[in-house]
Amino acid sequence: MNKHMIKAAVSGVVVCAACTLAAQTAALTGAKDVERVAKNKQAILSRVKRGEVTFRGDKPGEIRIRWEWYDKVVRSYIYEKAALIQEQSVDSMYMLRVGWVYRDMKTTFQELYGLAAADDDKLLPILSYQAMVKAMPQSTLEGLTLLGKHGEVKGTQVRKYAVKTLGDQLMYHLEYADATGKKKNTLMGLSYDAFTFRWKDIKDRVADEVSTAKDIEDLQLERDALFPEEAQGKSAKAAE
Repeated sequence: MNKHMIKAAVSGVVVCAACTLAAQTAALTGAKDVERVAKNKQAILSRVKRGEVTFRGDKPGEIRIRWEWYDKVVRSYIYEKAALIQEQSVDSMYMLRVGWVYRDMKTTFQELYGLAAADDDKLLPILSYQAMVKAMPQSTLEGLTLLGKHGEVKGTQVRKYAVKTLGDQLMYHLEYADATGKKKNTLMGLSYDAFTFRWKDIKDRVADEVSTAKDIEDLQLERDALFPEEAQGKSAKAAE
């Protein structure tokens, strides 16, 4: 083996060792990130003010969670989520990013609301708090049966979408297909609990997700709301 062959062999060993070290470092960092985020998630959930859940109605299958209680829990969760970032940023020169503190964190409805198994048949007022609708990814509701205030079937959930209001705010709504396959939306809901989902159907689905994929999804929803003609054109082309 000449000196060139020896040099090449040594270089290969060095490169291989460097790659192995990089992979091990990345794996270790990833494991630490998962552990850190899990700890942050647990901290938030332990602080959420839930109190005793309250209901409306008394007929089996028609009892719905009071939207006031539902909203209170969401507000507490959002507050604690922001507060933890503030706390962890105290000794930092800059405010920590949400995407770092909660990287790839997913919180289910069950983790957030903590209802008992006996509440599986209750109805959840899905649209009563806009921030909650925004927080959940599209996949959370897809394929679920959308119900009305008294548990009557509205149709099968198709997608979440946003519309721009007169005040340049985004309002999130749901599109569903009725029994005939006709697409309808939840724009005409007259009360906070006009549209619901059965708790047992949604409890293990993701209520809040922090991830790059979710950020991209949110940007697309916002773009579709700001430029509805472009969004409609895409939908028509996809249907061809």
